[in-house]
Amino acid sequence: MARLVLAVVLALAAVATARMAYVLPDAAETLLRARSLQTTFTCDNRAYGYYADVDNNCEIFHVCYPIVDETGALLETAHFSFVCGNQTVFNQESLTCSHADDAFPCEEAANLFDISNSDIMAHLVLAVVLALAAVATARMAYVLPDAAETLLRARSLQTTFTCDNRAYGYYADVDNNCEIFHVCYPIVDETGALLETAHFSFVCGNQTVFNQESLTCSHADDAFPCEEAANLFDISNSEFGVIPERR
Repeated sequence: MARLVLAVVLALAAVATARMAYVLPDAAETLLRARSLQTTFTCDNRAYGYYADVDNNCEIFHVCYPIVDETGALLETAHFSFVCGNQTVFNQESLTCSHADDAFPCEEAANLFDISNSDIMAHLVLAVVLALAAVATARMAYVLPDAAETLLRARSLQTTFTCDNRAYGYYADVDNNCEIFHVCYPIVDETGALLETAHFSFVCGNQTVFNQESLTCSHADDAFPCEEAANLFDISNSEFGVIPERR
């Protein structure tokens, strides 16, 4: 786990048989490769919400997500980041990626941080997040598999898949013809003891399915057979999230 720099996750209600699947704001780009991210933005003392990164001309945005214990006491504030794609920027007013000409001025975005995020918890049941290494000045940004669709609306998801006793990794949902895939993410305490395994889910878009062999969304004709995907769960995830050594 020490070598895992990322978790690309879509937070869902923790109900295994009837989940609500959510995804990213329109035009949030999804990449599998690393991108060096220099920023002074920090989630310290931030409420849960979306925040434009003015240092990066609002091409990046962050999600701050307070993590609390069962008593409601703050344990830490998780810091996640996204890249806006297709030459778009993050619009702090609408909390979406949009063309610069249509967006709230980037240099003034901080003025809207409290206003635009004030009722985000009332409208969002989820955190759609890209986890980054917890280093504020030099992060490695990773995002979703190619063609993972991004929507803000809920989708009812019926599945028998569970993350119980699963290692950290990506798992095709055979119940849903591999149009859905899941991320299982073990959460440990400071001693390394397992607290729980978080269960997150994604929708593959553009009529693609999740290819368990390559861990990407691809056309069905090019993908590993969905009905056999479970045979690759352990194999394909054995090196999941491990960053290759630089040569």
